[in-house]
Amino acid sequence: MTPADIKNARLALGLSQTQMRKAMCLTSVMTYAKWEQGTTKPNASAISAIEMLIYMHEIGVIDGWIAKSSAK
Repeated sequence: MTPADIKNARLALGLSQTQMRKAMCLTSVMTYAKWEQGTTKPNASAISAIEMLIYMHEIGVIDGWIAKSSAK
């Protein structure tokens, strides 16, 4: 998954980097930002999590869930 793919996934979900960090249960928004910038690469688990969020969004399972979880 390229940095552009990572950013496009977040944008497809309509999330900020902070909201994406929370949806993925990451401890730092900088971790996610570095993936988008290509400074570091996500591990296989993180890539799977991004892909799962996109899939769940496409089938309508998480509509509203991300907004609720990112508000915490």
